[in-house]
Amino acid sequence: MKLILSRKGFDTANGGCPSPIFPDGTMFSLPIPEDRGSVTYGNCAASVERLSETKIGEVVADLTRGCIGADHHAHMSPDLEPPNGWPRLFDQVKAAKSHLKKQGVMKDDIFLFFGLFQRVEKDGGGTWQPICKPRHVLWGWLQVEAIRNCGEGDEKLRCSCGNSNTRYVAREKLDIGDGIEAPGAGVFRFDKRLLLTDPNGAGVTHWRLPKIFHPHRPKTPLTYHGKRKWTIKGDYTYVQRNGPGQEFVLDLDRDKYDGVKDWALGLIREFGTK
Repeated sequence: MKLILSRKGFDTANGGCPSPIFPDGTMFSLPIPEDRGSVTYGNCAASVERLSETKIGEVVADLTRGCIGADHHAHMSPDLEPPNGWPRLFDQVKAAKSHLKKQGVMKDDIFLFFGLFQRVEKDGGGTWQPICKPRHVLWGWLQVEAIRNCGEGDEKLRCSCGNSNTRYVAREKLDIGDGIEAPGAGVFRFDKRLLLTDPNGAGVTHWRLPKIFHPHRPKTPLTYHGKRKWTIKGDYTYVQRNGPGQEFVLDLDRDKYDGVKDWALGLIREFGTK
């Protein structure tokens, strides 16, 4: 089994803003904008029960200071909370797609999605405003059931992706042992244990991970991080994330990263939305 830390969402690296963490701990990864499609920021969360009282179109307009409005099209990928009857999936293209293929990502492998997030609240005028510094946060997961080109199969995708994209379709139910009952893909409610950014670090890309991620020889490190300095202090290992990058792969079985699967399972069990 492979674990992939996958950067997704509308953040400053692609011209946008960090995604919001709302006062009740609800997170919503803002999808990146696109020129056309069937979904806009104004309706992208309409089917998400936990956001039924929140107008994402207003949120993104406030956080981007009007640069992106409610009527702007949004690229819904990953689509982890689709309408009933629609599969949970995401698509990938170009260098990131090639990297996943080269690393042999396949059925039953696990993606943990992360992105740039910040806490937000409404000011006295009713405008959404950030109230803390941005940081990298894990916000969702997907276990692969099938990998297809976007022109194959009958899965729906709420975006206008091209046929050159590769589509990763989620399992209906999670299957990584321990008898946990959870969907094959979903999102987290915020907790400090979902932080990748070191709370005491020098910047957002200075990561703190459980020390079970440390690449003791002869283990192969997280991809793109082979030449990075990894340090251990207490229960954590620290590394400067190599970016920008999108897909960072760890082969749990080949390199005997004992405990990483259980760590991921624990996050889903404790913080996954039902």
